[in-house]
Amino acid sequence: MNGQPQALVSQRVHLALALLTGLLYFLAFPGVDCWPLAFVAFVPWMVGLVGRSPGEAAFGGWLIGMVVHFTGFYWLVGMLETFSGFPLPLCVLFMAILSAYQGSCFAVLGWLVAKVRSKGWPFAVAFVLAFAAAETAFPYLFPFRFGTSVHEATALVQVAELGGATLVGLVLLAPNYLLALLVGAWLKARREGTPRGPGALLGEVGA
Repeated sequence: MNGQPQALVSQRVHLALALLTGLLYFLAFPGVDCWPLAFVAFVPWMVGLVGRSPGEAAFGGWLIGMVVHFTGFYWLVGMLETFSGFPLPLCVLFMAILSAYQGSCFAVLGWLVAKVRSKGWPFAVAFVLAFAAAETAFPYLFPFRFGTSVHEATALVQVAELGGATLVGLVLLAPNYLLALLVGAWLKARREGTPRGPGALLGEVGA
């Protein structure tokens, strides 16, 4: 994923992969607590991001944010209906507006990754910098952090003492990135018509 590679998938597939990342992100979060999914949640989108323009990457990120917020903050609809007195359709509209705004944090993440990549920076560096910036600088109404998804994994949570929940999230990105590299190498080999075994793919990733 270094240099300026061609896109591994079409923009349509990229958007589908973004939706999948949004769903996995939600399932890993407290409430559902399938926290091991945090180790793979970003893999689909990382693969889809390769070769994307800033605009395409931002739209894919925004879709992730919409899925994460509509699923993770679903309870806000009931709360609004109960305490505001507004009809359900209007409460859903308010929820959509909130999700569109909060989901923009992922749009910022995607845009920054693609923009930094266009300057020739390695994918891993671009994603780490963009992730840290989006998590710490975005003006959330309801703040949350990817790292809180592993609140039940005591060993991982200890990392928060060194750099907060954002550092925990950065640690979780490492296996996501390695798996995305393997998937990307496999897709590239398949496109080129040169199938490789697992050992060869690992060697290519390490090259």
